[in-house]
Amino acid sequence: MATYEYDPTKHHLVINGDGAKWITSCRDYFRSNATFVIDRFHVARDVQRLFRKHPRYRAIRKKLANYDWEGFMVVS
Repeated sequence: MATYEYDPTKHHLVINGDGAKWITSCRDYFRSNATFVIDRFHVARDVQRLFRKHPRYRAIRKKLANYDWEGFMVVS
């Protein structure tokens, strides 16, 4: 906290990870001063697991790789 001059009363914390219990516990501890985000590695892994046999799998992965969140969220 001292290294980054983090003050939980002034700053909003973004917790990036895989959703492990210790990570969600951090979110619960900081409450409204924190946001939890699943990291890109785990999103990509889950996309592969869920959509690898989908006919548009390559397009889905490409949108994810290009940070095209709108295209990623829309099925066309």
